[in-house]
Amino acid sequence: MNKNVPKIRFQGFHDDWEQRKLEGFSDKTFGGGTPKTSNPQFWNGSIPWIQSSDLKVDKVQAVSAKKHITEKGLESSATKLIPKNSIAIVTRVGVGKLSVMPYEYATSQDFLSLSYLNVEINFAIYAIYRKLMQEAHSVQGTSIKGITKSELLSKKIATPSESKEQEKIGSLFERLDNLITLHQRKLNLLQEQKKSLLQKMFPKKDEKIPEIRFNGFTDDWEQRKFGEVFEKNTEKNNGQFNSDKTISIAKMIYKQEGNGASKESLDSYKVLRIGDVAFEGHKNNHFLFGRFVLNDLGNGIMSPRFTTLRPIEKYNISYWKYFIHYEPIMRNSLVRSTKLGTMMNELVVSEFLNQSFLIPSSKEQNKIGSLLSNIDNLITLHQRKLDALQEQKKGLLQKMFV
Repeated sequence: MNKNVPKIRFQGFHDDWEQRKLEGFSDKTFGGGTPKTSNPQFWNGSIPWIQSSDLKVDKVQAVSAKKHITEKGLESSATKLIPKNSIAIVTRVGVGKLSVMPYEYATSQDFLSLSYLNVEINFAIYAIYRKLMQEAHSVQGTSIKGITKSELLSKKIATPSESKEQEKIGSLFERLDNLITLHQRKLNLLQEQKKSLLQKMFPKKDEKIPEIRFNGFTDDWEQRKFGEVFEKNTEKNNGQFNSDKTISIAKMIYKQEGNGASKESLDSYKVLRIGDVAFEGHKNNHFLFGRFVLNDLGNGIMSPRFTTLRPIEKYNISYWKYFIHYEPIMRNSLVRSTKLGTMMNELVVSEFLNQSFLIPSSKEQNKIGSLLSNIDNLITLHQRKLDALQEQKKGLLQKMFV
């Protein structure tokens, strides 16, 4: 009975896999050494200098060198020029990052490089990646802090004896990674497109019209005060909603399990209805003074510690969702109407409602909101496809290797 075989296998292959030490995967290995960073003659040359930060976990094929060294820099270090089609493996902080290098390169002591491989290269890199990730999760659940080159080379990896099986496995994962990269690029492009539109479809400081507009709109945007659009929301729950309608402001989703609040305390929770806006005072690099989040999810409840606003009249939710969340527009108003609290910034509602802003006609709001919503829907679609591919890869890594 065959025991040393994967759970999923290509048809036509039946032999047991053999355990091979990693040192047997290649005819030669290379370490590294770093040229003195203070010597300008060693740097800004033509030889790619690979650092741990150049490699990304779970992207075993994608490496772009940020630094380059000179021939003198190569001679000064303890390393040699490593041939192309070698596998570079991080051995210090960041173990689990590795890549096939399609060009000659040099590295620091943070790497072990396998050259002149005697196993199929794509099989080798995914087998090594799977081995390192499997051990990292079994030991710490995250990543191994470091490993010696001798320890790494002594690791045993189950390997098919037939090169055709190695090729099929390696080719499958290479195609899967290419698909993942393609969807990641599409996602990045859409996110950049959205960022650019946000910058150009709202007026900049001291201007009354945006940089780009839909055809047919030429009038200046109208100046209004937030108090003409919103009022403070003080509606309490009082038994209207159960804990399964608790809304996470950070993610704008229902928390089916609630916040852990008792049934009695739920009565003090604030009701957040469609179109209401919650102020979240936590600061980060993107929101220096806190942020507004518009509820386009559905009616529900939220923690009483958040300040909320309610529209006085019906308005275009898809437009306001982006407008009131966009920090470059809201920054000045928030500077004037927030104060530092114990754990997060607090909104002074009376001050905020007195702040002025610019707004287009309802027809222009509809077009702006619709465009940005469509882009967000595309972003969500590509994110789901990307997540599904990454889960598929994760499952295959578990079942196609021993």
